[in-house]
Amino acid sequence: MQCLDCGYAIDGVRSGACPECGRAFDPNERESYRRLLHDPVRVHSAGSVGVAYTMCVALEDAGVHAVVEDIAGGVIGIAEHGGGAVWVNRADEKQAEQIIAEFAGRNRGQAWTCACGEVHEPAFEICWNCQAPRPG
Repeated sequence: MQCLDCGYAIDGVRSGACPECGRAFDPNERESYRRLLHDPVRVHSAGSVGVAYTMCVALEDAGVHAVVEDIAGGVIGIAEHGGGAVWVNRADEKQAEQIIAEFAGRNRGQAWTCACGEVHEPAFEICWNCQAPRPG
């Protein structure tokens, strides 16, 4: 884990506050810290930040720790969103590549209909209406 403010490694810190800058964190709340990768490897380069984060979420949901890096910023005064790259630990590389390939294949598939009757585009994994997971 890494402090959101100063980047200090906070793995094993029991006080609930970063020893470097004092920022509070809770190991049970992922929003209160960043994850570090110890042996990173890039497994996916995306044309958009949204796609990179979608892949990152799919990997995290499958139990593979992932981060998005290399997000290109714009020029001051120009709202330009660049691409991102998804990184995982090298030990998870093969599993991550398989998950990404399955996810990408699913997103090129057909629309699906939930048991509640709601029709969804291929990219959706959960029904927005009843929160049921995509079948199959």
